[in-house]
Formats: sequence, C-alpha cells, structure tokens
Amino acid sequence: MDRKHSIRLLVAILLSGFVLRVCSFHWNSRLQGDVNLFALTAREFVEHARLAYPMKYEFSDHVDYRVLHSPASEHPLLVPFLAGVVGKLFRTDDTFAILKIICETFGFLFLTLVAYVGFRKKAIDETLVATAGIALAPMLVDFSANGSVYILSTFLIASAIFLLCEFRFERVWDYVLVGLLIGVALQVHGSLISILFSSILFFSWKHSQTRYRFLLLSLTVALLVLSPTAIWNYAHFKTFWYSHDNVLFLRELGLAKLGIYGETITTRTIGTISLSATLKTYLAMVFRTASLFLYGYAREIGPFCLILVWLGLVRLFKQAKDRALVFLLLPIVHALTIFFLAPMSFRYRFILPVLPEAYIVAGFGFIYLYREKGKRLLGWIGCAGTLAWGLPHYFAKPPTKYSAADRGYAARYDDMKRLALELRNREQGVVLGYSMSLDGGIETVYWNRFPFVAGRDFDQKAEIVKLIRDFDVRYIWSDGETLTRIRAWVPDAKVILQNDSYSVSELQQ
Repeated sequence: MDRKHSIRLLVAILLSGFVLRVCSFHWNSRLQGDVNLFALTAREFVEHARLAYPMKYEFSDHVDYRVLHSPASEHPLLVPFLAGVVGKLFRTDDTFAILKIICETFGFLFLTLVAYVGFRKKAIDETLVATAGIALAPMLVDFSANGSVYILSTFLIASAIFLLCEFRFERVWDYVLVGLLIGVALQVHGSLISILFSSILFFSWKHSQTRYRFLLLSLTVALLVLSPTAIWNYAHFKTFWYSHDNVLFLRELGLAKLGIYGETITTRTIGTISLSATLKTYLAMVFRTASLFLYGYAREIGPFCLILVWLGLVRLFKQAKDRALVFLLLPIVHALTIFFLAPMSFRYRFILPVLPEAYIVAGFGFIYLYREKGKRLLGWIGCAGTLAWGLPHYFAKPPTKYSAADRGYAARYDDMKRLALELRNREQGVVLGYSMSLDGGIETVYWNRFPFVAGRDFDQKAEIVKLIRDFDVRYIWSDGETLTRIRAWVPDAKVILQNDSYSVSELQQ
C-alpha cells in the first residue's frame, strides 16, 4: 500500500478509535472501585483544599482515630490533585466528570502516540495493524473514559518503552525524560515502580554506553518531581513514602491484625509469627496472581492475537534482538512487579497497562505472514480474528471492563445510587458503611454527603458497637449478608430504607 492510501486508512482507524472512546464516556456512568476514592479526594480538594477522603477510612496508627476524614493514603495523589485543581479553576465539584475527561484526553493521546511513532519509524504496515487493534480493543476503549488511572499508566509505560528503544546515550535530554517519567509514574500508580526497575536494568545492561553524570541528573529530576508528594507524606504520616496498601498487605499475610486496642480501633503487627507459614501464604498469592494475570491477558487479546504475537516475536528477534529485548523489558518487569509486590490486591484491570504491546507485536506477526509466500490468507485471518474477538463485548450491557463481574456490579450500583439519593432526604447523621458488596458503601458518599465511617473490614460485634459509639453513628448501610448481623448485634436499629440489594437502618438517638 502506498503512503497516501496508508495515511487515509490510518486516519479512518484513528477516527473509529476516537468515536468509540467518546461513546465510552457516555456509557461509563458509575464510579467503580478506586475511581470513587479519586473523585471524593478531588472534590474534597475543590471544597476544602485538602487531599483527603471525606470519611473515616483508614484504621492504623498513622492517622488519628476519632476524625471523620482520612488523608488520601491508598493511592498516589497526582491524578486526584489534578482533577481537584481543574475543579477549582472551573468552579465545579463534579470531579467524576473531570476524571473522565482526563482519561479521555490520555486515551486520545495514547492512540495518537502509537500511530505517530510507527509512522515516524516507517513501519507503516505494522503500525496500521497495531493501531487498529488498539483502537478497537474493548478494554482500552472502556478505560479511556472511566475515570481510573489505568489509561494514564498505559500511556506512561508505552512512552517509557519508546524512549528506551530509541535511547540516545550521548544526549542529556533523554536522561531527563527518564527521570521525569519515573517521577510522574510513581505518583500515578504504585505498580508503575516497574518503570524505575526497568530503567535500572536497562542502564545496567547498557553500562558501557551510559553516561553516569547524566544518569545522576536523571535521578535528580525524578527526586524533584517526587518531592511535593514526599513533603506531603511527611507532614501527614512522618515518613517520606507511605501507602495504606502496605498496611493491607501485612494484614493479608497475617503479620498484622485490625481490631480494638485500648481506646482505639487500629492495625497492629502481630508479636509471634511463623516464617514458613507466612512465606507459604505469600507464594500462594504470587502463584494465584500470576495465573490470573496470564489467563486474563490471553482471554483479553484472544487466540488469533496470541498466534500473531508469537510470530511477531520470532520476526523481531530475527531482525533486531537487542531492540526486541528492550521492547519486552518493561512489560515483563511490570508483570513481575504485580506478581510479587501486589499479589494480595490483584484485579483484572491490572493487565491493561501492558495490553497494547500485544497488538504492537501482533502487527509484526501479521506482516510476517503477509510477506511469506502462501501465507497471506493466514495473515488476514489472524488480523480479522484479532479485531473481531472483542466486538461482541460492545453489545454487552453495560460494555464496561473495570471488573470481571461488571454486569452484577452495574445492577447493585443502580440500587445503591437510588437508596443513597433517598437517604439524602433524611436528617443528616453519621453513616456506618457495613456492606460486603461494592466497596462497603463508600460509593454512597459521592451521591450522598453524610459523614461516613467505613466498616466493611470488621466482623465482630464489639468492633461494630464501638464504631457506633465512638463516631455517634445514626445510620447503618448494609446488604443482605450484613443486615442479619446488624439485627443481632444492634437490636435498636430499625430499617427505614430498603431495596433488593441494600438496607439503611436508623439507630434511636
């Protein structure tokens, strides 16, 4: 295909991808999971100029106990801060919409980046296939407008790959860009520490070409970019690097326990532990996470793409082994980072940041078949099969990919929102969120601004009764499973609102 026709086809592919991403902006109407925490933190910044969850969320010795807000500690702060700044500038507290716009922007940028780099490198045919796969991939489309940080993570990982593949060791600007990418990435998502690990491995591998005085500059840039977050962490937690995920990790491993300690409810480390039992638990988590990750990855791209990826890797290693290794470095390190550093919190969406690389390599696999005598038809079958694999998903209701059970999530979310809006009409009081579904009732806070205490992690009567007393709880948000406990543990709680999924009980004041 000549260049003129290639450009026309590329424009058509990009427009198709842009249209699908605009559609995803409209079908993403639910704050799913962590998006809720980002939106709440951003809204708190708009209204009170603080990066905090507007509820009692974290129970650990790092935060005050009897306070109905918690410093935003489970995720890096850059994205909610950015959304909060935009909200302040435009004087709006609809931070969920702002988060979706941020995602949409990076969804467009990422698709354009892949097309630009491919055409600049004159790998035109491969780029057309890769861009088409990325433009139509349901997961990439959906995450380009759902308000989460994963499309930004995808953009950062792809940028790091392209930078390292074309790294110019004699140019100081390339080292500055590496430092900038590392600093920004560590403030977007914890798993993006893989960019730091990959950079260390890359420069160690290419040590004979590396200019170490420039590398020092790269480190300085990364530390400067990270410094505002480090200062904020120290002001709130007395440490430069803090994440509530670390506390959760210790609890999952059985090294710490959440419960009543004196006058507070907090998380404390356990005095005596079994090293062998802890290691066994950890390795079981790693194995489970690796299995789910690889299975989810294969299921997402489909069998046709898997074959093209295999052929593409064969072609890349034959043509330029070093470049192929650099290209694969970051996806492999990112996967290993998730396996070993986040085995307790794996979610299906964790595969997204390294999903596009499969379509890029598949483009090389298609061209490999297309240029072989007698194999052109196989190439077209592989390409068509790859593009068609995800199409049925667009007819799902809803066509979202954040959770492996989004259809059930959507039904529960609709029930939650209706009940939260009904609760808004009641006299204000503190709500104890005690539900096992969604995120324990936290989703209600965005739609209903009553003070809130997160209680999903508690399974003992004494803990629930203490929370009710310490925070002067008036309402208890529960589901079918926890309502039974509430009726037994808090007999004076009376159900005042209820639907198929949730109940709100009121305590006598």
